[in-house]
Amino acid sequence: MNEPQAELPTRSSDLSELECYELLGTTTVGRIAFAAGNGIKVLPVNYRLLGRDIYYRTSRDGTLALALGSDVVAFEVDFHSTVFATGWSVLLNGKVVPMDDRELEHLDPRHRPIPWATGDRDLHCRFVPNSVSGRQVRRPAS
Repeated sequence: MNEPQAELPTRSSDLSELECYELLGTTTVGRIAFAAGNGIKVLPVNYRLLGRDIYYRTSRDGTLALALGSDVVAFEVDFHSTVFATGWSVLLNGKVVPMDDRELEHLDPRHRPIPWATGDRDLHCRFVPNSVSGRQVRRPAS
């Protein structure tokens, strides 16, 4: 019979708002969560971080467009490394607003999100956070 291995202690800590935004800037895939229909929807999205806001594109008739009508929306990004026994998670709460033509004109084309999903993704959205939190965990070197 195999005996359970003793687990090494882990260290976890809250991330500052600045650390959260620094981590959000290191990747381009996150998840939007919102209430729709008979439950909670959590969908992946390609995004760009500009300032404190998250920008993404979706189709006008797609499920992600339903987040525009929700009062409570969350955006989450995380990372983990099994090899190094580290990980982090950043969670933003806020709302999603459609971007108008004027906003799009001022958005540098190099900073526009490029969706991996195929099809027409002409609805440009801006996630406006009202809170941000994050946590990291790491196992000390043995």
